[in-house]
Amino acid sequence: MAVVMGGAPEGIDVDDPWEAIEACYREGWTDGLPVVPPTEALVEKMLSAGPWAPDHVLLYEPVRARAVSAAKAAINAVMAGCRPEYLPVLLAAVEAMADPAFNPNGVRVTARGAGASWRA
Repeated sequence: MAVVMGGAPEGIDVDDPWEAIEACYREGWTDGLPVVPPTEALVEKMLSAGPWAPDHVLLYEPVRARAVSAAKAAINAVMAGCRPEYLPVLLAAVEAMADPAFNPNGVRVTARGAGASWRA
């Protein structure tokens, strides 16, 4: 079984699903919550639910200077347990975050809810 997320494009090979789950924890790909190992088959199934090519850039994340592709979003969706039929909504939301009015850095650095008023 190949887990497709990782520093190397090929991911890592493991022998069984439990080992794949442990690999996700060992590599720091989870914050401690349960994770579904993103196997090639699961990621392909996830991507087949939408019109996006794997290399389609959904948004450019300015703080870390990284492009977020449909494939990377699909990998994370698999890991979170998202169903393939939810992918169109998920990726539309990610694309919406690319709008400058969203201000992802402002959301990231606030100690309050992004919609909170300071005059509440």
